[in-house]
This record gives sequence, C-alpha cells and structure tokens, in this order.
Amino acid sequence: MTGYIFAGLTIVCYVVMDFFVKKSAGKIDDTLGATIINIFAFLVPFVWYLSIKLSGKDMLVTRGGLVTSSIAGVAIGFGTVFFLKMFATGINFSIGVPLVRIGIVLLAFLVGILVLKENPSLPQIAGLVLALIGLYLVVAK
Repeated sequence: MTGYIFAGLTIVCYVVMDFFVKKSAGKIDDTLGATIINIFAFLVPFVWYLSIKLSGKDMLVTRGGLVTSSIAGVAIGFGTVFFLKMFATGINFSIGVPLVRIGIVLLAFLVGILVLKENPSLPQIAGLVLALIGLYLVVAK
C-alpha cells in the first residue's frame, strides 16, 4: 500500500510541475526556465539527503547507482527543456500533458518488455491499448 501512497504523491507533484511549466512557457527562455526548474529540483532531494546524512544514517552508494542516477539526471534535464519548448509552441495543457505522460507509459512498457525482459499480462496489454485509444480521443479534434 505504501507504494501506492508514494505514487499518488508523485502524481500530485508532477501535475503541479506540469501546470507551472505550462504557465512559465513562453515567459522565459526555455533553457533558463529548465535550469531554474532543475536547480530547485536538485535542492529538495539534496536538503533531504543532507538531513538524513547528518542524522548519522548510513546511505547506500555504488558506482552503478552513481552512473545510472547521472544518466537519469541528464535525461530529465533535456526532458525539461523539451517540455518547456512543447508548451511554448502553444499546445494546450489538456493535450500536451496526456500526450507526454501516455507516451511515457507506452515507451516504458516497450522498454520493460524489450530491455528488462518483463512479461506483461493480458490485462496490462489491454490497459495499454485502452490508454492509447484514450490518448487518441484526447488529442483528436
């Protein structure tokens, strides 16, 4: 159940982020906006990390964890710039966010199968198909 609570909190945080990215798009240079977003995105977990570290708790650190975290950071940096650029083109919030998020679902589904060798169930495949139908209905005029 705890995983679903964190999922809910993640959803709320990402919607807040999406909303304010949309509101800032076209009002600030895309790369500067992405820089500011990512500086503040850095500060929150860094302060959290420092508070845990200062409490004396041992923290897991591996070379693989540092490398993959760094690659994820580069990806989110580029993703933030592209997200701002998408909204700066004037795309509606109600279309852009579902397009990106369901696109993420589709690509993650494929990466899970092709790279991580996960075996999707029939209900998961059906859910993906329904998500794609829903995306088409959201994006279609």
